[in-house]
Amino acid sequence: MNGRNNHIKINGQFASELMLNALSAAMLGVPVYCVTGDKGLCDWIASVNPNIAVVPVSEGHGNGSISIHPDLAVRRIRETVEKAVRQPKEACMFPLPEHFDVEINFKQHADATNASWYPGCTQVDAKTVRFEARNYWDVLLFVYWVL
Repeated sequence: MNGRNNHIKINGQFASELMLNALSAAMLGVPVYCVTGDKGLCDWIASVNPNIAVVPVSEGHGNGSISIHPDLAVRRIRETVEKAVRQPKEACMFPLPEHFDVEINFKQHADATNASWYPGCTQVDAKTVRFEARNYWDVLLFVYWVL
């Protein structure tokens, strides 16, 4: 997202870009039929909703990753998505919580202080702010303005 923050947590869980985007899709009633990419992200999404198809094409090792051949990746993705989109929409929805407790930890204390001016945001320590909402749209606005 940017180089200013160390992490974002939603309801106590580290929030990847995949999580933020899957929540955005859920808010709009859009299912997540398939996730492809890093094995760790594929494992994570499968643990959240096992109906979401996954195609891991790379796996991180230290500062690098090992990937399958691009032709094999394309074939596996195509085959998996063709099956995945036949599932009922409801089966592939990312779960949307009723309440959001958002924490952003910044690298610099001044960024946390600046973020604390956002309405409803509180600074919990030198580098961390917290925001609560019932609507994910409010979370997106918060993230947009403070990051």
